[in-house]
This record gives sequence, structure tokens and C-alpha cells, in this order.
Amino acid sequence: MSIIEWSHRHELELDKEQQLAFQIVAAAYVLTYYQDAEGVEFRDSCTNPSQVRRDFIIERKKLRKLARLKPDVSLLMFLDGPGGSGKSRVVKEVIKHAKECTSKLNLTFDTRTIIVSAMSGVAAVSIGGETTHSVAAFNRAIASDDVSWANARLLIIHEVSLMNTKDIDKLDENLRTLTRNYSTLFGGLHILFCGNFRQLEPVTGNPLYSHLHADKKWVTSINSYVELAGLHRFKDDPEWGEILKRIRNDEYTQHDIDAINKCVIGPERSIPENAAYCVCGNADRTAINAGAFSNALKAHWKTSNAL
Repeated sequence: MSIIEWSHRHELELDKEQQLAFQIVAAAYVLTYYQDAEGVEFRDSCTNPSQVRRDFIIERKKLRKLARLKPDVSLLMFLDGPGGSGKSRVVKEVIKHAKECTSKLNLTFDTRTIIVSAMSGVAAVSIGGETTHSVAAFNRAIASDDVSWANARLLIIHEVSLMNTKDIDKLDENLRTLTRNYSTLFGGLHILFCGNFRQLEPVTGNPLYSHLHADKKWVTSINSYVELAGLHRFKDDPEWGEILKRIRNDEYTQHDIDAINKCVIGPERSIPENAAYCVCGNADRTAINAGAFSNALKAHWKTSNAL
């Protein structure tokens, strides 16, 4: 089953840009197995090895066209888009397809086949991954007998806006070591960088796009770019989504400002019970969480028969 047929069968309901990103990354992933099979002899395993080889070449060509990759070139994609545009959804479907594909090949799919990471701990937890610093050994030495990346096919990095120019150099250096592919950029791995450079900058160092310190490795290595424009997170409140979109593009109006100011809570308006809080300091966050936890405990013990 082709990647496009698979997406139709599973009714992914991705928008045009999401579907494009999914197809490119999924095809790049499948191509890694074709690369492994390059030197395989089919004589002992089939009745018509010449036909199998021709079919192999045809399918590989289709996959390269879908992934928009030249032979022996790794996919280095930047998946751009504001919060709520569906970047995580694309990643979810890529992993789902990869697991099914690998299963049909009777091959192993483990936590290092597709490595899911993020440049912050909070983002890593939200996507069920690990921090990029941890998986790529930014802060530790790599043992000479470390073979944990032997089956690695694809690295996904969320919140790439938090990556500075030194980070991407370290990423390249360490991936070459982890994959034992010292002569190829990023160890020859396919990488999906996800993020939005209109969000948070690195805590320290220069951002990858800095006008004065733009990282040449980032600028010259990215060979695929897809920008998501959907407002999927705001499907139940499209007006709010459009307001945030205009603010993001520095195109906000007085009407937008007035709409936001109407949401300001003052002395005459209580905070809704289901409100989400955004605070500047850890002390405020801890106090709010402690209060909410205390109220939850009180509510539980009032209705519980455990006593």
C-alpha cells in the first residue's frame, strides 16, 4: 500500500500542508529500508530476481519523488507554523505509519527507531518524548561502545526556536558519533525540525536565524520547508484564532485589542473555575497549583467513604 493510499484509508483529515509534510517525512523514513536493501541478493529468495530488482528500483524512485530527495541525501526538514497549526499531528501520523510499515516488514521498531525530542522539558513531556539535550548527549560523554542509535532512522526535534548556533553544531558532532557515521552531516540521519521562530528564543546564545550570527549549517543544510497555516486548535473558537494570527503577524486591529480587554478579570468579575493560568514566576505557579491541589483534596475527602 502506498503512503498516499494509507493516508486515505486511515482518513487522516489533514489539511493540504499537513498532508504534504506527512508524505515527505513518511517517504523518507521508508527509504531508509530501501537503502538497507541496496546490496541484498534476491536469487535465493524469489523465483524472478530480475523482476524483483526492477520493482525495487521503480518503488524507490517513487519514494524519492514523494520525499523530494536525491539519492544519498538525508531529509532535513523545517516544519514551520504557529501554535495550533498541527505540527504535532503530523508527527503523530508519521510515527503511526512508520510503526505499521516496520511491522509489515517484520522488523524492530523501538524507542530509538524514531527519536522524538524537544528543546525544553515541558515540550518533551507534552509529546511523550525526551529532551534533545538528553537524547543527543549534549551534556555527557558518549561511550565508545554506545550502540543505542544503531537502529535510528529519524530524529524529530520540537521547539527548534530554542536551539542556538552552538547547539546545532553540537547536534551535528554528536549525531556523527552516535551513528558512527563520522563523514556525513548529522550522521546521515533524517531530521524533522519543528517549531516557530516567532516564539521563544534560546535562553542563551544566538538564535539560528540571527542576522549577525545566522548559523551557516542551519541555513545551508535545510532541504525541505513546509509552513502550516491551519488554526486547528481554535476550531471551536475561530474568532480567537484569527485574533492571535493577526497579532503574530503584527497586523492586529483596535477591535482585536478591545476583544482581549473584555477578557480582563477585575474586582467585579471572578475567575472561572476552568481557567488556565499563565504567570511570570515559579513561586506564583507553585502557589496556584498548591491551592488547586488542596481544593481537590478537600472535595475528594468530603465525598469519599475512605474515612
